[in-house]
Amino acid sequence: MPMNRRSFDENIAIREVPRPLSGTFAARGAGVAIDVQVTSVADGTVIWAEHYDYPDGNDPNINVDVALRATSGLRLRHADCIEPGSARPATGSTPRI
Repeated sequence: MPMNRRSFDENIAIREVPRPLSGTFAARGAGVAIDVQVTSVADGTVIWAEHYDYPDGNDPNINVDVALRATSGLRLRHADCIEPGSARPATGSTPRI
C-alpha cells in the first residue's frame, strides 16, 4: 500500500529534523508580535518557546534580532541540561534540544 504524502512528510521530518524551529507573527498596529518555538516532531512536546514584540514592523533588523535572541535562548536551555564544566549531559538527565 503506498504511503500518503502526509505520512511521508512526517517520517522525513522525524528522521531529518526531529526538533524544528517554527513560529508565527502578527501585525500589531505599526509593530509586529512574533512567537517562536521548538517542538518535538515525535510527540509534539514544546521544548522551548519565546514571544517578541517589535514596535516598528518595518525594521529590517527584526529577523537578525529574532535569530540572535532565539539562538541565545536555546543555548541557555541547552546549558541547563549540562553539568557545569562538562560537555556531557548531567547524570540521569537527557537534554531535550
